Amino acid sequence: MTTATLAIIGGGNMGEALLSGLLDSGWADASQLSVVEVLAGRRDELAARYPGVVVAETGGGCDAALIAVKPYDVPAAVTAAVGGGARRILSIAAGV
Repeated sequence: MTTATLAIIGGGNMGEALLSGLLDSGWADASQLSVVEVLAGRRDELAARYPGVVVAETGGGCDAALIAVKPYDVPAAVTAAVGGGARRILSIAAGV
């Protein structure tokens, strides 16, 4: 995976809503965003809906990460984001 400006970790409803908003607003182009999603079927859906966005099971390089996973998955997601080079991390997980 190439280095993305922002990696959205978690491709569920909230992750997709943020992805869609970032693209629709012109904040970034598809090539600057990536989504990390563990469910294969969901990865396929996201890849089909958002051409040009890298959708993968594991993360690659990124400058920043947005954590959009269940609260109990946050520690692993943050570890993965830091391992991918994220210098800034924002969590939208409830209570985290």
